[in-house]
Amino acid sequence: MEALEAFRGGSYKESPTLTEINGLGYGHIPFGGIGKSGKTMNAHGLIEACPDLRSRPKAFYGLPDVSIFPTDYQAYSVSSLDDIEPGSIAFLDDVARLFPSRDSRDTTLQRFMGLISHKDILIISTVQSFKNADVSFYKDQTVIPMMKVFSPFGILFEREEFVLFCEAANQLIPEFERTLNVDRHLLVFCPLCPEVLAIGPPPWYDFRHSHSMRNAKVLDGVKSRG
Repeated sequence: MEALEAFRGGSYKESPTLTEINGLGYGHIPFGGIGKSGKTMNAHGLIEACPDLRSRPKAFYGLPDVSIFPTDYQAYSVSSLDDIEPGSIAFLDDVARLFPSRDSRDTTLQRFMGLISHKDILIISTVQSFKNADVSFYKDQTVIPMMKVFSPFGILFEREEFVLFCEAANQLIPEFERTLNVDRHLLVFCPLCPEVLAIGPPPWYDFRHSHSMRNAKVLDGVKSRG
């Protein structure tokens, strides 16, 4: 891990992580980490950095007001998984709120994940604990986790598949913050490449986007998910 270098902007082709993601037709890119660590900012910054992602329509599940995004971002709101158009990026902010760990026999999400390769749907999500989100998100399809800083105590309750990634992010991000003199909110660790990236927000990103869930209700996520 000590030999890792940081990507600090420029062409996506200079980053193994961004090169892989830019060409990803379908799959899941979850941004994990504690609250207010910059997950949503990094997610939109990632899209901005990858031209093939930037050009795709973006379906926002559970976010009724998409007027906060620029017109050319091609953002549209959906309240059903069936409303996500083929070829879209499905953006799920705080995915555990929308699809918590399954405690019933509802297989809607599992069936949807089985179709995203046919529909060329790429999911980008944010989550504070991978264990709190439905396990269907992490099976079958290509998954490229993007790791922020995690609560050391919270790691004790994480999915075992992600524990080493979480611990590595907690070590690497503070190290790169000191070495590069870069705000840790910009830093994210991709364990599969592996690479640390400094990803800034898009030029239009502001308080409305970082707090898009500010007025969300607790029961919003229990509405129809079909």
